[in-house]
Amino acid sequence: MQVDVFGRCGGKPCDKACYKRNSLEYRFYLAFENTACEDYASEKFFNFNSLVPIVLKREYYPNSPPKSFIALDDFPSIHELSTYLARLMTDDALYAQHLLWSYDLQRKPRSRHQMMCDVCEYVLQRPAKKVYKEIGEYSNANKKLKKIANISATAVNKTRILLWTPRNRWYDPGFLEDVHTKCGSTCEFTMDRGKYNSSDGVMFFPFYMRHYNTTYPKRHSPKQTLIMYEREPPTRVPGSHLPNDYFNATATFMMHSDIPYPYGYLQEITRDITRSQYHADLLRKIKEDKKHGIFKVFSHCQTASRREDVIAELQNDEADPVTKRYHFASGKYQKMWLKAEIATAPEAPALSGSGSEPGARAGAGNFGVGSGSRAQSRSQASQWSEKYLDIDLFGKCVNRSCDNDCYKEKMKSYRFYLAFENSVCLDYITEKFYQFHELVPIVLKKDDYRNLPPKSFIALDDFASFKSFASFIKYLMTDDEAYAEYLMWKYDYEKRHTGTGDQFCTICQYVARNRSPKSYKNIQSFWNSTKTCDRDHTKRLLENNKDMSG
Repeated sequence: MQVDVFGRCGGKPCDKACYKRNSLEYRFYLAFENTACEDYASEKFFNFNSLVPIVLKREYYPNSPPKSFIALDDFPSIHELSTYLARLMTDDALYAQHLLWSYDLQRKPRSRHQMMCDVCEYVLQRPAKKVYKEIGEYSNANKKLKKIANISATAVNKTRILLWTPRNRWYDPGFLEDVHTKCGSTCEFTMDRGKYNSSDGVMFFPFYMRHYNTTYPKRHSPKQTLIMYEREPPTRVPGSHLPNDYFNATATFMMHSDIPYPYGYLQEITRDITRSQYHADLLRKIKEDKKHGIFKVFSHCQTASRREDVIAELQNDEADPVTKRYHFASGKYQKMWLKAEIATAPEAPALSGSGSEPGARAGAGNFGVGSGSRAQSRSQASQWSEKYLDIDLFGKCVNRSCDNDCYKEKMKSYRFYLAFENSVCLDYITEKFYQFHELVPIVLKKDDYRNLPPKSFIALDDFASFKSFASFIKYLMTDDEAYAEYLMWKYDYEKRHTGTGDQFCTICQYVARNRSPKSYKNIQSFWNSTKTCDRDHTKRLLENNKDMSG
């Protein structure tokens, strides 16, 4: 049932005129006192004669006529109270019974003047003096204050979800406010662990549980839904670290989760122009803006997918005169990156098709930190271009930042983006793929993108070798018509991000519908890197490329 709240807590002021208007238009008033004490009935109860007050505890109003108020503790649950109030909203005769007392009586709040007169009259009577030696025996809060009820959000038809391991940005004051605005009045999200027992659902973020060395609390009720909420892949959050016979639901990027939470999706759209018109506009923009080749921004330098090794292999070859002083971030090499030093390496032809380089260009073996000697012959340069791709790298791993303005410029001027994930896992397609609308993403494994439109990406494992892949990229750099085919899917679809607020609403709805949740006896049957991740995919790519080039 909707409750209209006025005052500072409700954000809506209510002056005397508002009070009078509300007393005529409303049927009930929540006369909940700020403290539940014997005989403590304030103006909240006495101010409204034409409404039915709703109070917390019946025994605190022993001198009031029958049916002159409605007491919360007369009902087995707040849900039952809500049902009764809903009935009174439609049954006028039944509602009128709660106002018939006013035929004989009238509520009147006692003024301070009246109280002072009562004190004066008492003193004038010269009563026998007495002294309260232990005033605490009279006003002992521990004896007089009584807990009314342990009210859960469920009792008022509201589903409460506790975020047990919140991320930092969730502490932003506006975050939960935005979530509640999206989800409506039926959902409540909280980060107050003190509400654990009264929460209908509890979300656990295993990656951060492990990061902060946090323990999982003991289950409170079998009807409580404990949710495994995870955005990282199983390679980063081992299933062996998760408790068995504990979780009731899963909310992850995997589409067979109880609550699937992909990083993004494609939204079907309808355009006002024809496909041929869209194609013509696309070609014009490509010719005008798309002057550069491939770029990549990454901050995780050592990954389960070994994407750093693939990038290195795409740019380097041991047969060429390059001093190999960079260190791979995986395998048997040191876990760090060093700037490569170019000896007398020939100039790598720009795959971007532009004579001006956008910032420090990434030459062979030179992850975006300078250029080499250009004194070699044209034939050597031709041989070099057959083996290497020129890739501009940004991020912590190469100490080159790329802010929002940088991203916008790159999206407009580049043709490709290396959307290599940190892990090759089922359905693990992150913002790396969805955040770039104007570029063609290059991915590691085709099968992981099986539900996406044809020619909406280029998969590295579609090619017999890195050399054939590089040749195809060079071809798309010079043939605008062929390149445009990889962007024509946008005529029918748009890439969309899955918002956290929207997903929270979905989780709330799931918990509300599933009041008798199932249980994952063995969570590793669902969350297992051996079953859902391909740890050797990049290794096979590298070995196959070595065999083809050898």
